Amino acid sequence: MRVIEESGARSRVFDFADIQDPKGKRVVIDEGLQRWFASAFAERTSPRSGVKRVRGAESLYSVLSWLARYFSVQSPTVRGPGDVTAAHVLELWTHTEGRNAASQCSHLHRLRQLWRDDDRLSKEVRDALYRERMPEVTEVSDVPAYDDNAMQRIMVALRHDIRVARDRIRASQGLLTRFRAGQIGYGHPDHTLGMLLDVFERTGDLPRTPGGAMVRVVWKLGGSQEITRRLCLTSRELTAFCLLLTALTAENFGTVASWPAAHHRPDGGVEGVPRSR
Repeated sequence: MRVIEESGARSRVFDFADIQDPKGKRVVIDEGLQRWFASAFAERTSPRSGVKRVRGAESLYSVLSWLARYFSVQSPTVRGPGDVTAAHVLELWTHTEGRNAASQCSHLHRLRQLWRDDDRLSKEVRDALYRERMPEVTEVSDVPAYDDNAMQRIMVALRHDIRVARDRIRASQGLLTRFRAGQIGYGHPDHTLGMLLDVFERTGDLPRTPGGAMVRVVWKLGGSQEITRRLCLTSRELTAFCLLLTALTAENFGTVASWPAAHHRPDGGVEGVPRSR
């Protein structure tokens, strides 16, 4: 099931036939449960619901995955909403899986939202949702705001990361310019790197074998991440830029991250070829 944000900027597919535990192992539940979870998820993420972003859908899917893990080990087997009992609901109040009280409280709040109006559940089950109190959250501590000294240290660290990125990309762009001008010929120590940077800058990808794997020379020079970062920002550097811009513009991090970035299409506009930034 695909969820698309109201803005259209992000989307994600949620698979209820392949729910996984935190270790990536598939959780085996009856098909009836899969269909019930998918139906409840669809109702709570519909255009008329209050879920407008992928993050909200992910939170809901996390709760349904928690329920799947719980029902997967129940005996007798739970095959659908008709098999859910009030005893199951009461057990879920203590089925924390190591979460703290605040996280468990959030899961149980979502559980109430999911099941309180579900006519496929018995009235006894729905009433049990409100038989127990929510876990008491007593360990919440206020997070103090950054003072001027802390902000200064953060800004110094951000500017350092940005300078490192600037110097690395500027040096690689210079190498690429010299390679294209014929100043780095065959036999030069930087010839192979220049060739790979040229391919990457023009196509958005590195040379591959017919099977799709990177050619051997890519691995000899450190792999695709090492090569592409010579012309692109790493995720850490991108975060540094966003944080610096939030400090300079007073905009939220999410707003800054969604701003368009100047880029070009190496394929000249043909669909299906990755973009270079």
